[in-house]
Amino acid sequence: MSLFRIDGRHGKRPFSGDTLHPMSLSTEERKREMAVALKLMFDAVGDEHLFRLHFYADEERFTRVHPTTWKDMEDRGWIKQHQLAGGGLRLHLSCDGWLDALRGSGVIQTTEFETRLGRLNSYLKRRVDGRQCEDLVAVETVAAETGLPGGWIYNMAACRYWQIARRQHGAEIDPKTRPPSIWIDHRFGLAMI
Repeated sequence: MSLFRIDGRHGKRPFSGDTLHPMSLSTEERKREMAVALKLMFDAVGDEHLFRLHFYADEERFTRVHPTTWKDMEDRGWIKQHQLAGGGLRLHLSCDGWLDALRGSGVIQTTEFETRLGRLNSYLKRRVDGRQCEDLVAVETVAAETGLPGGWIYNMAACRYWQIARRQHGAEIDPKTRPPSIWIDHRFGLAMI
């Protein structure tokens, strides 16, 4: 089952009383609910910086998501949960969640994604072409010079897209730099062995 193929049954599980505490969900319902919640978060992130965005479990878009689903998603590494003093739950989409949603949503197969990726790859490769060492460039510089959204560029590098999704030497965010900068491996684009 594809991560986001949903047969329309989400949200039709009976609830006990007027509370949002459900009866036990089947394994398939749990998987389906996780996929729905992940897609909602991924769509909300869009081209924004992944780590600047957070969600709350009690947001309207998540009213049909069961509390156990958040724990299942955290166990899978898709989100990080933070219990708030007032009893609420703040959620952050992780890089693993973002990358799995990128693949599972089909975005990765779209012409728009391939065009963006091609433009970003060309730019980063030119930065290290012929060098024997890495390069460091600010995300805002990459965005200005490529015309690509800075948040999307940041997410690709922060989540190590090339290394994880393509098994290639790539680029990643240097955590010590402000504003955020991308560290580009001089072997950019070569297969990892």
